[in-house]
Amino acid sequence: MSELHGSHTVPFKRNNTSAAGWTWRDTFYLIALLLLALVLRTVNLGTPSKMYFDEIYYVDAAEELWEGKHDPNSVHPPLGKWIIAVGIDVTKRVAPNVSQAITWRTASVLAGVLMVAATYSMSLMLYQYNRVAAVAAGLFVATEHLHLSMSRIAMLDPFLALFCLLGTWWSFAYFLGGHERWALLGAFSFGLATGCKWSGLLTAFGCFLACLFLDRYYNLDEVNWHKSQRYFFWCLLLVPLGFFLSYLHLFILDGFSVETFKTIFGQGERMVKFRYNAEEFVHGYKSYFWQWPLVFRPIWIFFEQENSRVVGICSLGVWTTWWAFTALLIERAFSGLVQKRDLVGGALVLVW
Repeated sequence: MSELHGSHTVPFKRNNTSAAGWTWRDTFYLIALLLLALVLRTVNLGTPSKMYFDEIYYVDAAEELWEGKHDPNSVHPPLGKWIIAVGIDVTKRVAPNVSQAITWRTASVLAGVLMVAATYSMSLMLYQYNRVAAVAAGLFVATEHLHLSMSRIAMLDPFLALFCLLGTWWSFAYFLGGHERWALLGAFSFGLATGCKWSGLLTAFGCFLACLFLDRYYNLDEVNWHKSQRYFFWCLLLVPLGFFLSYLHLFILDGFSVETFKTIFGQGERMVKFRYNAEEFVHGYKSYFWQWPLVFRPIWIFFEQENSRVVGICSLGVWTTWWAFTALLIERAFSGLVQKRDLVGGALVLVW
């Protein structure tokens, strides 16, 4: 893989004496990161033993889908609920004596661990096999507090994040000199992300902008948009395919008809109306999107008080790290998008 023109994502690139391909050391580092991520996500996984936060919606929906019924929680597409259902069934078969709560959350744990592997592998690619940078990135995802709390609960977000990460990694691989199959895998991953939550489309759009940026500046002497045109074609084909495959169960129940498609798009319309209907969607405690990187209003996803004992789970990022990363995001935006010194950094900002 050639180095990007003028790229300084190469304060992070490897020392010239380091191997430029996958080695046994990468296997060792990856296994160590995966074991750490797995332990942190499975210790006391069955606590609390009852459903909490949005588990009350998604676990019941997953079980009804597995029984062949319609999705009772049609605000979001069904793929994430299907993954939860598969996780419940497989866990019961493999470990029939574990608590029910563990079966609900197994799939989310697996998604969280896979994100650590994807982060390490993607970082090797972006930083041209700088293993210190790749291990640091993987270690951050393995131990970051918000990621931990969200990959220990049966929600849709772990699967959405996993497919968005895979889509970004594989799409970048194509634009940084890889085979066209990476474009297909990237586009299809974004379709699966949208099959978990409609917001997967936003990441797909951001990644497409990032890829346009890379295609424009990768070879300054020869700009023909060839890769962008082909990637756009695969996105038009495979993003809808991945999305509609998540509704395969609905097509089996209701038939492959215009009415079924109306039902699917009607669900998206209902979600939007629900979110903006002050009478239906009431939150006494909410945070706006611009507050998220600054960790202004973290969410207690579980809180229980008995006598003088308080138990809680907080969906909270480490504020010092998040503030530092927000500052770095602004700096990389200027360096990459304005000065064109760090093309990969600028592209990652566009995805974000």
